[in-house]
Amino acid sequence: MKNCKNCGAEVSDHAKFCTSCGNPFTEEIIKPAADEPDEQQPFGAPAAAEDSSVPPEEHPAVASAEGGAPSEPPAYGYPPQASQTYDYAAQAASYPPPYQQGQTPSVPPAYGYPPQAPPAQAPQAYGYPPQGAPVPQAPKKKRRWLIPVIAIAVVAALLLGTFLVFGDQIKGLFGRSGGKTWIGAEKALTRVDEKSMLGKVRGTVHSQLEQTKYGGITSLSLEVQGEDFGQVAPIFDIISKLQLSTEYKFDTKEDDMRFHAQIGLRGQEKTEDALKIKLYNVEGALVIDATPILTKPLVLKPELLEGMIGDEFSKLGDTLGEELPGLLNASKDLMGTLTGDKFEKIAGDLYDIVAKYAEKPEFVKGQELQVGDLSQKLDRYDVVVKPEKTPEMLKEILTYLKQNEDLRKIITDISAAVQKLNRAGDSEENPYESFVGKIDEALKQIDEKPDDYKLEFLRELFVDKKNKPQGGKLIVSHAPEGKEKEKIFTLIHAHVESGDEHAFRFFMQPEGEEGFEFTSRYTVRNDRYTGEFSLLFYESHDQEAAVLAKGKVNEFGLETDGDFLYPVGQLQIEPKDGSGNFEMPISVSFDYNGKLEKQSDGQHLIASISVSVTEGQGNPSKVTIKVDHHPLAARDIEFESKLPADRTDIQDIDSLQNLIENDPGIMMRLMQALSSLGIDLSQFMFEP
Repeated sequence: MKNCKNCGAEVSDHAKFCTSCGNPFTEEIIKPAADEPDEQQPFGAPAAAEDSSVPPEEHPAVASAEGGAPSEPPAYGYPPQASQTYDYAAQAASYPPPYQQGQTPSVPPAYGYPPQAPPAQAPQAYGYPPQGAPVPQAPKKKRRWLIPVIAIAVVAALLLGTFLVFGDQIKGLFGRSGGKTWIGAEKALTRVDEKSMLGKVRGTVHSQLEQTKYGGITSLSLEVQGEDFGQVAPIFDIISKLQLSTEYKFDTKEDDMRFHAQIGLRGQEKTEDALKIKLYNVEGALVIDATPILTKPLVLKPELLEGMIGDEFSKLGDTLGEELPGLLNASKDLMGTLTGDKFEKIAGDLYDIVAKYAEKPEFVKGQELQVGDLSQKLDRYDVVVKPEKTPEMLKEILTYLKQNEDLRKIITDISAAVQKLNRAGDSEENPYESFVGKIDEALKQIDEKPDDYKLEFLRELFVDKKNKPQGGKLIVSHAPEGKEKEKIFTLIHAHVESGDEHAFRFFMQPEGEEGFEFTSRYTVRNDRYTGEFSLLFYESHDQEAAVLAKGKVNEFGLETDGDFLYPVGQLQIEPKDGSGNFEMPISVSFDYNGKLEKQSDGQHLIASISVSVTEGQGNPSKVTIKVDHHPLAARDIEFESKLPADRTDIQDIDSLQNLIENDPGIMMRLMQALSSLGIDLSQFMFEP
């Protein structure tokens, strides 16, 4: 132990400053000077001042009590002592405040000795600041982060230990090794992505089904290119100069079904129709307006139509007049069923049944899936349903299908729509009862001959890091007990991607039967597809594929505008003869090119549909239909509210004949209209 020469307090030998007054220790204080006098002062007495003649306030290194600045900076950069304060909050409780000139320490010295009088200050050796205002060295900072870090480390260790002990259970809840996650990926295959082309179609269909009014305006023109069209060349020449305009409107309300249709012909560069005919219904009658060819609209009563057009056509008339609303609504119900989420729910329920009988899936990381020249590293589930379990699994699946109400409604809606379209009336055979009967027969066969239904299902499902399914394989084999396993069905579906690049393959073939394969390689940018595709045919599993069709897309996609959907971009399809021979005597190509164009009345689909035929090495003959289509919003669809005032009521067929015979100007006006269209009827009078 040693004593502070400033206040006399006893401190540790290794202390750098006094814990009582804050005085820093130097070598001169720690070690006695060599020339120290023999006469010792009494222990605890005040130390003699080195030079008491210099008042403290006049010392150049001490600030005034009123806060004045020192006249010159202290040596070695020490701060002014009179204004020095501690700023270590953590140590305020353990260290006394600094000793100030003219004050006594706030804490009594050790061992109970009385406080020592402060010595007179004088300049210190080596330029140290005066001892009346000592400057303590900052204590070492406490490591405040140490406790939280230790706590985090302990928690992490506990979690790691828990994971090592209960890892399988944890991964089953949150990871991808559990069967639930495999089923989740399988079910995702049945869900339609709303951003995909199929998703856009379904969304548009749903929107349209909620409406009762439909309508549109379409103009069509024909362009013919080629040399040898034989006797039909004059017809193509005339048609290529014309433009066909159509307008249609429907209101499918059952209590008052309305329709309006208009067809017109004009020259390619004309804005008005030279020939026009309108058909619409109002007040239960059919109106035919062919003015100006006919001077007045014709009005036909429903009973007259039945007598005029005979039995078969009267059935059509009944359909248009009475059954069409029901037919349209049945079709709407069917479309709603087919595009709704019922199929997704049924598929999900079936997957849940399969999961009950499947073995625990194996999860394999970092597997390469390749389609053509494109590959992607994915994870894979390997799942198997063993043969001894499949008979019971199949029975549960069939029972579910038999009892499912959604499936019953789907079958009923389909059969009702088909019957209306075929005008078959009420069939004696109930399609759903027939379906149930076949299921009962299958259940009976499984019970009687279970060995015939001992099938092994091997499933591989590739998923990305987000568990999104990318493709897989399903192999079904017949594996009766004690016999060799025989493969009976193979299904492959795979989709890989790398940035904007995509490749897709779908293959399906029952063993020993015909099979089909669809492949594509494309890029996707802004929901537009550019690439190539092929449709292949396999006569048997050991034969090479024959090409049924090849095609290309360029910036192709489906674009929505309000409740309407438009195909835009380019699409080309080239049918083949199925033999793989690309040097066919006759080659055919179908081409589509469409875009959206903003016009004064809204968006228009401007498109062209072409059919090119090439024989041998000759030049292609090409027929192109140009389309300008503008859909009508429901708010813009209106119908005639009453019969025309100036009309001709047709009571019977004789009155219609008299109307034509008594107006000789009909033929003249017709010929004038045809002439304005550039049509010469004599061109159609072929020589025998």
